[in-house]
Amino acid sequence: MSISDSVIQGAVTRYYREYDRYLKLCVRVAEICRLEIVEGNAIRAQVTSRAKSPKSLEGKLRRFAVSGKKEFPDIDSVFDQIRDLAAVRIATYEQKHEKQIAEEVCKRFAGHDGENATLEVKDRHAEIHLIFIGRHTAKCSCQPLNLLEPTSTSVVSRVKFRCAA
Repeated sequence: MSISDSVIQGAVTRYYREYDRYLKLCVRVAEICRLEIVEGNAIRAQVTSRAKSPKSLEGKLRRFAVSGKKEFPDIDSVFDQIRDLAAVRIATYEQKHEKQIAEEVCKRFAGHDGENATLEVKDRHAEIHLIFIGRHTAKCSCQPLNLLEPTSTSVVSRVKFRCAA
């Protein structure tokens, strides 16, 4: 089996504990995108965000268990491989703005370990997968990497962007 029931239950339990962090992360990143990227460049676009529900995560893991398409030997591997626990979508009204939005997102946010963010083209739309490393603060439990220094108490979160017209 690609993922055991105990790993599924452990991952879902952990995600329930961390769910608020993912909600705050995607809301904050969406706010930055709306203000700095969309409004800052006078682009007509709609910015939405969501954190995957714990029930949805469980369903996804159970589908992987049945299909055997991915291996998840432990709970940490679930969080390392699942890329859509938090997502921000920027839907442009005109297709000509897709590339500009994608470039601005890559410029604004750093990828894993401060590297440049990566851009993938999927189904004719740009997808950007960013890994955010943050630390607990009084105001927000996780902030983008380029806003603070990672510490030994860092947490890792991913945000998937989809730019579509």
